[in-house]
This record gives sequence, C-alpha cells and structure tokens, in this order.
Amino acid sequence: MTLRQYYKYLLHERWGGEGKLMCNNIMQGQKLMMEFVVMAFLREQNQKLRWIKDNQKQIRAETYNILRENVQSEGETGYEHGKRVILPTPYYGNVRWYRKKILESLAIVCKKGNPHLFITMTCNPNHPQILRALPHGFMPGDRPDIVLRVFYQQVHQLLYMLYEKKIPGWEGIKGIIKVIEFQKRGLPHVHVLAILDRTSSMVEDEIDKYAKAEIPDKEVNKMDWKM
Repeated sequence: MTLRQYYKYLLHERWGGEGKLMCNNIMQGQKLMMEFVVMAFLREQNQKLRWIKDNQKQIRAETYNILRENVQSEGETGYEHGKRVILPTPYYGNVRWYRKKILESLAIVCKKGNPHLFITMTCNPNHPQILRALPHGFMPGDRPDIVLRVFYQQVHQLLYMLYEKKIPGWEGIKGIIKVIEFQKRGLPHVHVLAILDRTSSMVEDEIDKYAKAEIPDKEVNKMDWKM
C-alpha cells in the first residue's frame, strides 16, 4: 500500500448502517483537517523524491547528458556542479513535465488547427450542489474536498457538452486543450481552448453566436436566468 492509498483510506467517508454517513473525525477538523492534508501531501512528495534520488539508474538519468552539457558550456571542470538528481517527466510540476505538456498542446494545434474559442469557467462555492453536500454547520471553505469534487464534475459536464454538440447552435469540437488553475484563496478555475469542427476562421458576425454579455430572459432561458 502506498502513502497516497493510505491517506485516501483515512480521509474517505463511509456509509454506516441504516444509510447514514459515518462520522470521520479527520474531516470534521476544518482548518486542522486542511493542515493534516497538506502534511500528508508533503510526506507523499518527499517519499517520491527520495525514491527518484535512490533510483537514478533505474530511470536512466545518465541518458540526459545534462552534466556533460554544463561542463561544455560553463567550463572544463565539473566540480562546481555537484551531484544532480534528474526528475523524470511523469513527476508533476518539474521542467520536463511542463515541456511535455507544451509539446502535446502544440501537437494538437498542428494536427487539428488553431483554437477558435477560449472558455473560462470559475468555481462557485455557493453552488446548490455544493451547499447540499456540505454537512450541517459547515461552510464551503471548511470542506475543499467537496468543492473540488463538484467542480471537477462540472468540468467533465462542460467537456461532454462540447464534444457531444449539446450546446444549441455550436459546431462540434475536434480538439481541446484545458488547464485547471487555483486562485490565491484556493478556488479553482478551468481554461479551455476549443478547436471547432470547421475549416474557416471565425468572423465578427459570429461572435454573438458563442458569447453574450446580457441577462438571460426569464421566460425563454429559465435555467440560465437562475444561474
């Protein structure tokens, strides 16, 4: 069992008898719970980094040739370079991971064409789905796990609507590039570059077809008006 699996087991809420949700003391801790999750994340990352450091031969770090390049560019001696630890591409957040994501995005554009739409969706912590899922007496800021879970479901629903042509008047989608970012106070938002299934570029007269800056009509678009 890995550390991540262990902490997932500790943080998971389970149903007890008579269909009632069992009390998870860790999830009731509010700010202490957040501190526990942060420490668990750091412990798991530390374990990953220690494994990478101790298994450089297994990930074939010598094939990167970074030390040789540094010696050629900075001097003939390599004593000032120390012992370098190579982080592999799958490790989230390192330079090679970002480079891989950039190359994948450029490959999608080369294959599918230039994006037509730039869509941004933010997280609403007071969304009815989030408020219904919160335990009694809790605020959205006390349970970031519920906020994130609902937001990820909304992102999947957005992508589904784009791919399956569920938005009236829009063409289908033949390519998507998305990235999820977090604001300073922790709320996520997603940026989506959508490549429409069309050969021509978007013209000025079509802007109103995809974007509107007006209050929806209460009788025509009741759902949009409520949102």
